[in-house]
Amino acid sequence: MHLILRRIAGDVKQYRWAAAAFLIYYFVVRSVFHAFCPLLILTGFPCPGCGTTRAVICIFTGQFVRAWNLNPCAYLWVIFGAWFCCRRYIMGKSVRGMTKWLAVIAAAMFAVYLYRMATVFPGYPPMSFKRDNILNRLLPFYNDLLRHLFGI
Repeated sequence: MHLILRRIAGDVKQYRWAAAAFLIYYFVVRSVFHAFCPLLILTGFPCPGCGTTRAVICIFTGQFVRAWNLNPCAYLWVIFGAWFCCRRYIMGKSVRGMTKWLAVIAAAMFAVYLYRMATVFPGYPPMSFKRDNILNRLLPFYNDLLRHLFGI
């Protein structure tokens, strides 16, 4: 157990500045824009990852159907996270092949995103349009143009 904690502590120490930058981004963006996703904040459109964090939380709290509705790819992230933690921290082995699996998950997320944009957008969160976006603030006609072109 001591060895596992030492491996985790080593990674925390190595990536502490990236984690700090992420936390600063999170708190600033959430307090200013009341959202996290840069694409959503800028354009009002959800991104392929929208809903993933909420879906992972739902998986861990036993709300499996809700997790699937928020973002079905969250299950892939949970499986990947379990594999990564087991291999890296418990077994102490290299995580070779990680890039391949991340590419597979990214491709799956993009495919699911295209399907959901074609079939359920604009619908319920996370597949909804955020009218209070930066482009609308900079270009007042932006939302009207999108409403005219796409009916959103």
